[in-house]
Amino acid sequence: MYETARLLLTPTSIKDSDFILNLFNSPKFLQFIGNRNLKTALDAEIYIKTKMISHFIKFGFSNYTITLKETGVKIGCCGLYVRDRVDGVDIGIGFLPEYEGLGYGYESGMKLMEIAPKQFQIDRIYAISSKNNYPSQNLIKKLGMHYLNDIILPNEKEVRCLYSNKINV
Repeated sequence: MYETARLLLTPTSIKDSDFILNLFNSPKFLQFIGNRNLKTALDAEIYIKTKMISHFIKFGFSNYTITLKETGVKIGCCGLYVRDRVDGVDIGIGFLPEYEGLGYGYESGMKLMEIAPKQFQIDRIYAISSKNNYPSQNLIKKLGMHYLNDIILPNEKEVRCLYSNKINV
């Protein structure tokens, strides 16, 4: 678990399945990140086991559920991921609509950017954004990342923007 001034970041677990179902089916998640075809809490539980927990076991990092310290309410996710077509680790951040634009993305993203070199020996971090997801691109830039080039992820057709915290790739 990691902590910021307002947030707790805990590895996503089976107990987060209802929350993940809700977050992954929110309009902006579906529009900008993609449909993971989670229809039930059981679907979310299977996704957490096969994608998030297995990634954590393999790499020591994965998806973290973000909770408000003050209320205990789960508001979003932030994580570090090894992805195909990205030669390194990608940071991903997503929030329920009512918690967007309140600085939580920056706060949680900076925490992961801070711990990545110390905890996981990751110096170069990438970020991927849909071309028309300007709030995401603004957050990525605020986290100190720079545009590198366009990419198409495996099994997708959409051209996305690739960023990195290191310019010389």
